[in-house]
Amino acid sequence: MANTNKAKIELNMKDEGNMVALLSDIVYLIDLIATNFSNKTRVYLIEHLILLMRELSHFINTYFKGEIDEDIKEKMNNIRIIRDTICHRSSEENWLKNNIKIPGILSFSDQVDDVKIQYGDTRIYLISGIIGLFSKFRKIIFDPSSIHIIHHKPYGHKIEEIKLTKNIKKLVKAIKYERLHFQKVVY
Repeated sequence: MANTNKAKIELNMKDEGNMVALLSDIVYLIDLIATNFSNKTRVYLIEHLILLMRELSHFINTYFKGEIDEDIKEKMNNIRIIRDTICHRSSEENWLKNNIKIPGILSFSDQVDDVKIQYGDTRIYLISGIIGLFSKFRKIIFDPSSIHIIHHKPYGHKIEEIKLTKNIKKLVKAIKYERLHFQKVVY
């Protein structure tokens, strides 16, 4: 993505440090989700991923607003709503209808290599939605034409890209395995 934002917004060291930490934490968390996909910790790991993605979304919106297209905006909004439902379990957003509360389910319904996460009537896919958005964020942040220079070591970025690719493959494999053994709703 070419940067179209001509105004320069200073990226302070504190925010830069937080962004770099979030980028690394999310790559690590995707690995943990893939490793633990078949056990009960998956729920908490996915919720933690959503919380980290909401925080990273804040930085993207603050420093890279000109790079946000409609698809990114929609996914960021879904993550914001789901983050609110995770943090506020009594929120109206957790209700699908007046008498049906959905405080987080994982469903294998439509895609072979992905799962749908649903809180209330808000839905997002794990791989194509959340992790796809994370990949877009990484492209925006590390775009050479960006007005913001992340002082992250270039080789560190490449290493994390390799880890991310490996972790996504591992997660897809875990999802396919789980799909073979359990169908429909899993939590």
